[in-house]
Amino acid sequence: DIIPCTYQYMHHGTNILVTGLLEFLNTTFPEFRVLPKADKWIFIRNYQKVFHCIDAGLRCLRRFGNGSYRIFGTYTTSLSAEFVDHYFSDCPNPRNTAAAASTFRASVTGSIPAMQKRVYLLDPSEHEYLALIGLAFWTVENLDLSDRILDLAARSRAAIMAELVTHIKDTFGAEKAAARLGSLLCILQEFRRVVMDLKVEYEIYRLLDVFDDNTLMYKLQMDQSNEFS
Repeated sequence: DIIPCTYQYMHHGTNILVTGLLEFLNTTFPEFRVLPKADKWIFIRNYQKVFHCIDAGLRCLRRFGNGSYRIFGTYTTSLSAEFVDHYFSDCPNPRNTAAAASTFRASVTGSIPAMQKRVYLLDPSEHEYLALIGLAFWTVENLDLSDRILDLAARSRAAIMAELVTHIKDTFGAEKAAARLGSLLCILQEFRRVVMDLKVEYEIYRLLDVFDDNTLMYKLQMDQSNEFS
């Protein structure tokens, strides 16, 4: 059963996600496997939240159907407006949970549904979702990486885009390919927008003291964690 998410569930789930992503990326991209540990960690920090949003978006559509605005907090827990107060029930400092819940509720009922609506309307195939996952991973222009790695990322994105365009043309025809590709890239930007909104929210939760210095979600988003957990 998919149960309501809480702070502790998401904290532990994020730890599991980071560990799983390291294995996934080592297996999927041979180029990533040989990178220095410090560079791998930069990739993980940049990628884990947008991966979660993309992956959870597809699973929400498959699990809950079109029109449901529940979201996955972890692989076995969900978030929705009715359980926002419950989310902070096991946070480190419960004194300011009402203010934190107000911020959280605005996200669950505002920016996230807007993103999900785009996903539901387009209904991407799993092949298209895998392409978005790859494109998101190799989007690293603003990170402190060497020119060699930035060049590798650009070539990897180009290869994924080429395969995606071929798939779309074969599936929908050449006339519809450009519009379909544009819609997919807009969805990718929506995921990134949600991630940026979450970064602001996490800072609010830290200021309210419902997130503490051990909160992995916060440390990853604020680039404060410099080693694998």
